[in-house]
Amino acid sequence: MILMIGCLSVTGQTKGVSGKNGTYMLQCGDMEMVVDGNIGARVVSVKLNGTEILGSKELHPNSYGSTLWLGPQGKWSGHKVLDASAYDLESYYNRNLRLKSMNDSLNGFTISKQFSLIPSDSSIAIEYKITNILEETQEVSPWEVTRVPTGGLAFFPKGFPNDTPSGHKGLPYLKIKDSLGIIWYPYDSSTDSREKLFMDGSEGWLAYARNGTLFIKKFPIIDPSEAAPGEKNVEIYANKEKTYLELENQGRYQILSPGNSLYYEVVWYARQLPPDLKLNPGNKALVDFVREVVGKRL
Repeated sequence: MILMIGCLSVTGQTKGVSGKNGTYMLQCGDMEMVVDGNIGARVVSVKLNGTEILGSKELHPNSYGSTLWLGPQGKWSGHKVLDASAYDLESYYNRNLRLKSMNDSLNGFTISKQFSLIPSDSSIAIEYKITNILEETQEVSPWEVTRVPTGGLAFFPKGFPNDTPSGHKGLPYLKIKDSLGIIWYPYDSSTDSREKLFMDGSEGWLAYARNGTLFIKKFPIIDPSEAAPGEKNVEIYANKEKTYLELENQGRYQILSPGNSLYYEVVWYARQLPPDLKLNPGNKALVDFVREVVGKRL
């Protein structure tokens, strides 16, 4: 099966979506995304001009690409059906591709993922839909987990001036720098422990710069009171071997009645960085570049 959905690149070349054997390629501008419908409709690759941005299966056999989990952490006993089983093709039309999971009888949910090409700014929007399939009320938050190779610079705007990051369940938190109201995490291989930080982020974006490319996730802002118990809306995790990072964003913790759904939309951008733009923590020009891309001109 081959699907084609048009999207103009910056050069005027028509690009779009193609699919075969449950794997789909989306192209918009110079950005290319691959979604594997056989493994949780997981985003397994994002490339900009041929340069890979996401962490591949070679870095970790299970923790690779980008997926959606159910928040908060620890409340749900496994995500295999939603995270690693096959999704069915639900629909495709215009510039949209939609895939749906099987019913997860263990956790009581189904997930649909819609990928939409946005030619106006060469981005790709992902809308997640989580539906309660039980005959009882459930509480849940959407939790997007995106793995990238280490060696770059992660950064995001913090929610409040006096905020400091927190760790999780005894794990040390990442060695960050706090400058310009931005939390910066430059690559650090000095420890042999897993590390994580939780924080309330403002402006609704999380960025990662590496190998001359800039990857940005834009997501809805939530009030700290709306976060899932024990969670924040921005999290960064580094595995013990320091081969990959998880760039994580969570949405509002919601009560779902039987049959009801929640929706969570994020927008992904990939941009080539100017060669003279230094990847240094505290570089205002780098923050301004991100804000220009996502429309947060402060």
